[in-house]
Amino acid sequence: MRRLFMALMAVALLAGSSSASIIVIDDFDSPPGPVPLAEYEVGFTLTDPQSGSNVGLPPLQTIGGQRDYVLDYIGGGLAGDKVTANIVGGPLPPQVFSLSNDSEVMSTFKLIYGNASPLAQDFSDQVGVEIYFDDTDLDSEFIVELWDDSSGYDFMVYALPDDFQGIYFVPAADFAMNSPVIDKIAITFGYASVDPNLGPNDEQATYTPSFDMKLDYIQTVAIPEPCSMTLLGLGLAGLVARRRRR
Repeated sequence: MRRLFMALMAVALLAGSSSASIIVIDDFDSPPGPVPLAEYEVGFTLTDPQSGSNVGLPPLQTIGGQRDYVLDYIGGGLAGDKVTANIVGGPLPPQVFSLSNDSEVMSTFKLIYGNASPLAQDFSDQVGVEIYFDDTDLDSEFIVELWDDSSGYDFMVYALPDDFQGIYFVPAADFAMNSPVIDKIAITFGYASVDPNLGPNDEQATYTPSFDMKLDYIQTVAIPEPCSMTLLGLGLAGLVARRRRR
């Protein structure tokens, strides 16, 4: 039995070693945390959206080496209540991105990659994106937007349940793009309801008050190469045949 297990592991490792590489969009491990990104205090801050950027980030930790963001206070709360967006943990990984609204405060937070210069990232060997939520406390919706190098654009709206912890998979097949080369990615959190036909342009969108969430990482899921799947299939078939002969 032990030889069977070791042989299966060897085949799996051989298959995985030749598969396409994942693309880390953001793992929030840089710059070293804790890092305050943006904060709004009800009654003490202009209501204009607060934008910012972390430039010069290590490419392996943030796609394009840059993270842009926009915190938009929508309304709600009493004077002194806050919405804060931080990278917490550290100074060593793992760290998480945290968005926290005080009681009845409503806001959205947009993460943007490729804002200053195009990503020019080929996603043709990726099946989608996985977003690892460390925690969410209320039902909400989020919007994923993609731009490509042929001036193509598409977006999708996704429902996020409360108390969600784990991987949320966003399939690449959901998006009708002119090219597999993606130049810009934006993900916006904090909605309660968005018209899936209008997305970011929905003037009747509603927002989730007192919403808290934490993100651990955002990365792609690679397509296994055909030869890898063939090797794995042949290995499994051989192991099954060997067991039947006994």
